[in-house]
Amino acid sequence: MNMGRIRQILETRRQNKAPPLLPPKSKKPLDPKKPTVPREIVDIHVQIRNLCTNKGTAKSIICLFSESDDGQNGPWKVSTGSEIMAKEQNIELPSVFALEFQFERCQYIKLDICDWTDYSAKSLGYTIFSTSELVVRENQAICREVVNDDNGEVVGEVYISCTIRPKPNSVFLQFGAKNISKKSMQSSNAMIFFELYAVESNKQRNLLYKSETIKYAPKLLWRLFNLHSTELAEREIEVYCYYRDAKVAKVTIGMFTTTYHNLKHGNVEDNTYTLTDNPPSARKEYGTFELVKCQEISVSSFLDYIAAGALLNFAVAIDFSRPDHFISDEYAKNYVADVELAVKALGESFREFSMSSTYAGFGFAAKIPPQFRESQEFCLNLETDPSCRGLDGILNAFKHSLANVQPVDTAHLSHVIYYVAKLAQNYNNRTPGTKPSYFVLAIITRGVFDDLKETIQSIIFASRAPISLIFVGIGDSDLSELERLGTAGTKMNFQGRKPERDCVQYVSITKCRQEESKYPDLKALIAERGLSSIPWQMTSWMTKNGLRPKHLPPMIASSSGPTVTSTPPLQKPFRGVMKFFSKHTNLGDQAFVEPDQALKWSISHPTSSEMGYLRLGSDPYVNPNSPRGKSPRRSRRFDFGSESCLADDPDTYSIHSDPSRRIPSVNSLVDDSSPRFLNRHPTSMAALRSYSIQTSTARAFMGSATKNRQIRFNLPEK
Repeated sequence: MNMGRIRQILETRRQNKAPPLLPPKSKKPLDPKKPTVPREIVDIHVQIRNLCTNKGTAKSIICLFSESDDGQNGPWKVSTGSEIMAKEQNIELPSVFALEFQFERCQYIKLDICDWTDYSAKSLGYTIFSTSELVVRENQAICREVVNDDNGEVVGEVYISCTIRPKPNSVFLQFGAKNISKKSMQSSNAMIFFELYAVESNKQRNLLYKSETIKYAPKLLWRLFNLHSTELAEREIEVYCYYRDAKVAKVTIGMFTTTYHNLKHGNVEDNTYTLTDNPPSARKEYGTFELVKCQEISVSSFLDYIAAGALLNFAVAIDFSRPDHFISDEYAKNYVADVELAVKALGESFREFSMSSTYAGFGFAAKIPPQFRESQEFCLNLETDPSCRGLDGILNAFKHSLANVQPVDTAHLSHVIYYVAKLAQNYNNRTPGTKPSYFVLAIITRGVFDDLKETIQSIIFASRAPISLIFVGIGDSDLSELERLGTAGTKMNFQGRKPERDCVQYVSITKCRQEESKYPDLKALIAERGLSSIPWQMTSWMTKNGLRPKHLPPMIASSSGPTVTSTPPLQKPFRGVMKFFSKHTNLGDQAFVEPDQALKWSISHPTSSEMGYLRLGSDPYVNPNSPRGKSPRRSRRFDFGSESCLADDPDTYSIHSDPSRRIPSVNSLVDDSSPRFLNRHPTSMAALRSYSIQTSTARAFMGSATKNRQIRFNLPEK
C-alpha cells in the first residue's frame, strides 16, 4: 500500500469534513454543440457485517476504495478511503464517498478492508462492485463477501447501496427586444444576438448562453433556451446585446444586469430592462429588453428512469461486405479485430441495465445459406431468433456467420435500421403496462453503402421510436458519408421531413486507434464517443412521450414575463407548483398510469414538502439476515402523462401540450375511464422472434425505395 497516498486521502477528508467526490474520467473535451445534462452524483453507503476481528494484529482498520480503467480485473488505483475506525464485527459507513455516474464507463470499485497502523496498511480482504449494479436497485443493497487475497478465506460481508443526490431544475428563459438603436450600425442587414453571463463572488464572468442571430427589426424575439437552476441562483446575471454584419464581427450595443430571483418572481415592469453602456456612467439608452418567459421545471433524469425500472437493450448489426479486389489475410484479421473491439467497448456498459443477458445480433450485406441469396438483414446466428447470450454470444455468432456466408461488395443500412426501430416500437406497444424499454443499435460497417436516401428515411423513422443509433466506422475505406450521417443530428431533411430528435452518433475505430495505443484507453475512448449521448437521448424520448417515474415529486413550474406584441400571445403566466396526482389511489403494482386516466390539476403555493427533490434509496440499508445472492426485483413505477409534457426540439426543450387533447383549465377535473390493470410481465427479447425478417422488412419498407419519383434530401456540409 502507498502510505503517502493514504495519508494524503485522510488529510483531505479531515479538511473537507464531507464525503469526498471522485472526479469523473473523460478522454474527450466537452462538445458545446451537444446538449448537456445535470451531473448525476451518487453517494455510496457501506455496512460491514460479521468481520473476523481476530484477523490481523492491529486494533484499527481503514476501508480503501480503488478505481480501475480496465474492468474488474484491474489494475487498481486508490482513489479515496474511510476514516480510521476501531476493529469491530459490525461497522456502519453511511455516505463514505460520492462519485459522478458515467454511463459510458463501467466504473468498477474495489473495496479493501485493511489493518491500520501508523506505518502500514495490510489488506484483510477485498470485494469488487460496480456503480451500475447499485443504481438499478432502488432501496436495496447488494451483498458481497470479503475475501482474503492470499488464502481465499471469507473474512466478512459488506452491504453496499447508494442514494442519488438531488439535481438542479431546468430553467427555461426567453427574451425579446424592441427599439434597438441603429445609430452605431453600419448596415441595415445587421444581425442581433445576446450573451448571458453569471458573475461569481470573485467577479469572474462565466458565459452560460449565446443566442442565435436575428436580422434587425423594430421588435425581436429570440428562441427559448434552458439552463440549470444552480448556474443562476445566488449570482448576478449580466446580459450583453451585440450586432454583427459583413464588415464587423462583433460590436456591443448595450447591457443590463439582473438576478435569478428577479427573473423568477418579478412582475412585468421589473423584468423590462434598458440597454445601457458598460459601465453605465452616462446612462445612454440603446433599446429595451423584455423577459418573455421564465419557467423552472423538474425534469426526470436518466437515473430516475433506471431506478424506476426502465430497461436498456443493446443490439448489434455487423456489415459483412468486402471490397471486390483481392483480400489479404491482414485485412481479414484487422476486420475481425475491429468488430470484436467495437462490440466489447460499446456493449460492456449495458450489462447491468438489461433484465436478461441477451442481446440482439444482426448481419447484413452477405449471401446467406442454404440458398445463398443476397440479404441486407439477417440474424447473426443464422437462426430465426436474433438473441445472443451475452457479448461472447454475439462474437461467437459473428464468427459462425463469417465462416458460412458469402460477402457482397456493397451494403444497405436502411433495412436493419427500419427493422430494429420497429422492434423497439412494438416492444413498448405490446407491453403497455410494464417497464418501458429503450434500444441502442450499434451498426458496425466499413462505410460503403449505396442506399443513402433510404438510410435518411430510416433515421427519420427511427427518431420517433425508443432507439438510438451508433454508426461505427471500421477499415480503411472512405467514411466521410457515414460520418455525415452520424453527426447530422436533426439537420437531415428528406422531402421536407426532419428527425424529431437527435438519435445518432458516430465513432471511427481507425481514428480512435490513432489517438490511443493502449487497449484499455482505446476501449474507453470508443465507449465515450459512442455512448456519452445515450442518457440524454433516452431521457428526451421518455419525456417527449409522457413517461415519468411515479416516485418523483410534483413538477415545479413558475412563469413570468410579458409577451412581445409582434408575436402570438403566449399562454397565461402562472406561478406556483403544478401537481399531477391520480384520482384513483389504489393502483397496486401497476407500472403505468395511462394517458386517459383521470388526472386532477391544481395550482398552489409551494411548500417545503412539495418542493422536495428526488431521493432514491432513502433507506439504503437492508436486513443483514436477508439471503445473499438474491437479486432484488427492480421497481415498476412509472406515470403516463399526456396532458402536459416536455418535448425536445432540435435545440432545446419546450413546453407543449399533446395535440390530441386540449389542456384542461386550472382547477378543472378530467373524468375519464378508470385505470385498467395491465400485463405486468413484459415479453423477453427472445419472445420477439424475427420470423421471415427479409419478407416482412421488404414489404413494409422497400416500397418507397423503389418508386420512381423525385427525391429531395439534404445533409449538412462538413
